[in-house]
Amino acid sequence: MKRRTRIFLDIAIPVALYSFVILVSQLVVALVFTVVYFAAYAGADLESAGAGLEPFLLENSNLISLISTLLVVGVILIDARIKRVKVKDYTLIAKPIGARNTAMAMITGVAFSSWISAMLVLLPIPDSLMSKYTEVSSFINSVTPLDFISVCLAAPLVEEMVFRGIVYKHLRICMPEYPAIILQAVLFAVLHEGSVVWMSYALIAGLLFGYINMLTGSIRTSVWAHIMFNTLSFLPLGNNVFAGIALVSPVLLIVAVRDIYKQSVK
Repeated sequence: MKRRTRIFLDIAIPVALYSFVILVSQLVVALVFTVVYFAAYAGADLESAGAGLEPFLLENSNLISLISTLLVVGVILIDARIKRVKVKDYTLIAKPIGARNTAMAMITGVAFSSWISAMLVLLPIPDSLMSKYTEVSSFINSVTPLDFISVCLAAPLVEEMVFRGIVYKHLRICMPEYPAIILQAVLFAVLHEGSVVWMSYALIAGLLFGYINMLTGSIRTSVWAHIMFNTLSFLPLGNNVFAGIALVSPVLLIVAVRDIYKQSVK
């Protein structure tokens, strides 16, 4: 009984820690920004100042995300040091995947991103849900170098290290591969609480990225897919080019994932 309890704690504590450390770090950084905001409006009418708080936080959401991401990296480094393991092994990023799988992972990210964008246009999603998603994403998908680093590089790398790396690795101790993929994807979606639409495709992304990560045994696969998924929104693609990619995206996605699967079988 004691052994089962120890195994449960060895799994539950890291999963809980990393499932909530991202959320807590974002809340802490957002709180600091809130204090700074109201300090700048000292002596002003609190009601009028409070009305501008949400736009202020949204405008700085990428900076908040970058700072909170750095805090998460700090937690990973400390945790790995306590456990006396290498970070690259602890996060499942050590294993190389080769040029072919890298290319297929990048194609997976591009195809999935364009497919999701097409579905957001074609599906009859209520305006009440889309308005919140549009409001949040309009600030996240800006094009400054800092925003690019935060959204397209830092966030994908750290989120994959946490969910498809550390969380998935611990879940696999007590359950088969596919339940572990599903559970880490659910946790990944819950922490993308900005809107229902955002959570929905975060769940699908978590399942897809978890699957291709499982096939190669390395989060390098899902890292590249995640980077390209986020980067596509930053590329200055014309409507015709984007429409062309969206049209063939289901085929590209199937071909890319199937190729990763075939390479894993070999």
